[in-house]
Amino acid sequence: MIIYVTDRNLNVMTHASTSLPEGFRIFDDKTVERVETGTNTFECSLSYSKGDRWKLETAVQVGNYILKQSTGNSGAYDSVYQITDTELDAKAQELHLYAEDAGLDLLNTICPAGNITADLYDMLSYFLPLDWEINIIDAPTGLRQGIWDGESTATERILSVANLFGCEVYYSFDIKELKVNKRIVNVVKKRGSQVAEAQLRLNFDIDNIRITKSIANIYTALEVTGGMPEGADTPINLKNYGYYYEDPITGDFYEVELSTGRMLNTTAMKRWSSAIDTDGLSVGSFSYNTTDVLELAERARIQLQRDSQVAVNYEVDFFKLPDNIAIGDRVNIIDEQGRLYLEARLLEIETSASEDTKTAIIGEYLIRGSGIAERVAQLAVDLQNTFNNPVYSLEIVSSNGDVFIDTTVATVLTAYVSLRGKRLTDAETANAGVIKWYNGDTLLGTGKTYTITEASQIDAINVTAKLEN
Repeated sequence: MIIYVTDRNLNVMTHASTSLPEGFRIFDDKTVERVETGTNTFECSLSYSKGDRWKLETAVQVGNYILKQSTGNSGAYDSVYQITDTELDAKAQELHLYAEDAGLDLLNTICPAGNITADLYDMLSYFLPLDWEINIIDAPTGLRQGIWDGESTATERILSVANLFGCEVYYSFDIKELKVNKRIVNVVKKRGSQVAEAQLRLNFDIDNIRITKSIANIYTALEVTGGMPEGADTPINLKNYGYYYEDPITGDFYEVELSTGRMLNTTAMKRWSSAIDTDGLSVGSFSYNTTDVLELAERARIQLQRDSQVAVNYEVDFFKLPDNIAIGDRVNIIDEQGRLYLEARLLEIETSASEDTKTAIIGEYLIRGSGIAERVAQLAVDLQNTFNNPVYSLEIVSSNGDVFIDTTVATVLTAYVSLRGKRLTDAETANAGVIKWYNGDTLLGTGKTYTITEASQIDAINVTAKLEN
């Protein structure tokens, strides 16, 4: 790894590396990429001889920049980091630096409170400085309303806009001849591959797995409050609103209790009932600023789907992540002895070039059944639709019961679309969108069914269906 240290006008002052015979040597380096914020951090220590101390201190100053390459899902890309902290140890002859990407103009640009209705590109353009470009790779279309009550930095506001549209962001730079030509905000629905292909096993790729479980904050019902209609004295609620939903994956049943307006998970209530707690009722609260009763019910149900499950956290220590795995990717975690088959997403990756290590923090777990190859349950995906539309779900049925059989026998996959647990007719499905079958990003076909045959040479583990407009 080579880094170039520049002044605030991006003039190169010195360089350092992990392996070159000349120049300052890098050790104890750490590059951290985070899905949640879209920003990266870089820190390292630089060793120097007594005669080079002044040269290094002059170059590595807070406010100056680091030019280096980062590795993402599309390969290497250029990154610019600003040095925010330094620490010099005169006795050890070492200088430690800490830097953040996204640039001073975004970190220190303050965006005021506002109420804006626009599409994604225009809303980002409103907050970005003029010398930044927007690269929308994959994102929803249509208008959204963003309401911000207070001030925030441009990086915080950009992240807020991305969350409003259900997207993720990261920053990159186009550097030619050690000059920054472009500053780019990249927008994508999900960073990384969302089809879990890599299989990482305990005692091979994984050193240890720690599992914690808690029911301290579990709820089987929610008191629901909405927004305040114009001219009204009280916010809306769900009293006397008929609503039901059956989760196509878990089978849990959700409904509104008409007399109270509570959103109930009646399956979870039965699951957690006991001789001491006969009704299994544990009530939390939920509020969302909308005056649309259907949207309020959908939002409350989605929240209760999370709140009514046991909180399980997995901490995984990797020996080393494979080089072809990048931030945002989904991977399979396998512990044969513990019969744990877990799909997870890499939410944070920490890389050290000097130590040749790559570790990760994982999240967004999905528990799989007896074998990581079983994908029928995974094919039943909750789809993210436009802001004011209802939430649909897909149910996939295989003609052979299990997609993962000898592919010399044709396997017909049939997709059914449901709204709040009720399966739609073919005509209603056609109004909702078009069912499209994919192998990764490759479109295989459209329609209600897709057939896997030996001739097609398509691994069933990569076949999925989406409902698209």
